[in-house]
Amino acid sequence: MKILILMGVFGVGFHGLRTWLLRRPLAPVNHEHFGGTIYQVGESVVAYRPAQGAARQSVIAIHGFLEDFRYFTALYQDPSLELILVNNSGYHCPDREQMPQPAPWGNVTNPHGIGTIEHDAFIFNLALQHLVTGSRVRAHGHSRGGAVILEAGRQAPERFREVEVILEAPVLPGGKGHPALELTFSAPGRYLLPINFSLLRHVDTVRFGGFMFTPLIPRKAELVRGLYFSPKTFDIVLKNLKSMQDWIETRDASLFGNIPHGTILIGARDLVLDRAAMLRSAQTAHPTWRVIETYGTSHFISLDQPSAVPEFMAPASPAA
Repeated sequence: MKILILMGVFGVGFHGLRTWLLRRPLAPVNHEHFGGTIYQVGESVVAYRPAQGAARQSVIAIHGFLEDFRYFTALYQDPSLELILVNNSGYHCPDREQMPQPAPWGNVTNPHGIGTIEHDAFIFNLALQHLVTGSRVRAHGHSRGGAVILEAGRQAPERFREVEVILEAPVLPGGKGHPALELTFSAPGRYLLPINFSLLRHVDTVRFGGFMFTPLIPRKAELVRGLYFSPKTFDIVLKNLKSMQDWIETRDASLFGNIPHGTILIGARDLVLDRAAMLRSAQTAHPTWRVIETYGTSHFISLDQPSAVPEFMAPASPAA
């Protein structure tokens, strides 16, 4: 009887700890100076850097699960580019010194729940509509960000008619996670996530789990160390996982038809998403899409090999 009572007390205490950890605000840690304006749009931030001179090429990008907009700053550092970086909703702004300012175009009700792919796609479309000024536009999404762009195309296909899309190691319809991530998707994994993630915030991810992220170049190691410090709460992480799972199961290849021009980059060795499932889904895309299998790369293709990201599309020839 005493054992049962002790087990009950332990169970109640453990669940209470889990609930507290789930909702506890997490302090911002990641930081990198961004040389532009940062806008607050609801529970998201959007970073904007104008081009030096007239903007001909614009890039609008969104990062993946547990990342932040720093994922793209080294890749697109060319000052001649107009750069717009959308941060996941419910995530910390990775520039802790700059106070985000309210976006004059952001006072719009987002009909989708915070932490969902649909919510971030709505913000992405707002930024695409109000910030992009270049005559040529590239939309680049990494991992979960790839799903966000496909969803943005579903929500507003008219905005993507002249947009070049890059989906890097993306979450796709019918895809799935690597077995380790699938365990996190499971009910036990989701229940234990606040406990596990709390512990992971106290270890050096590169030192103890670096094999998952090889090749480990310095920039990549820096960003990997910040993965568990991006979300504001563990609750938003669970919402991200649930949303990805629902989106993967309910969307199909028709999404590709909303975007006329696209390239899907597949890593050579992916320990975050299931590479085979990703490739199968990518091959269902419209014939105007390209599927490129890269070599010597992981899930973080543009960090491993920036040269694997295609050159910008050439401007359309003027009509004769």
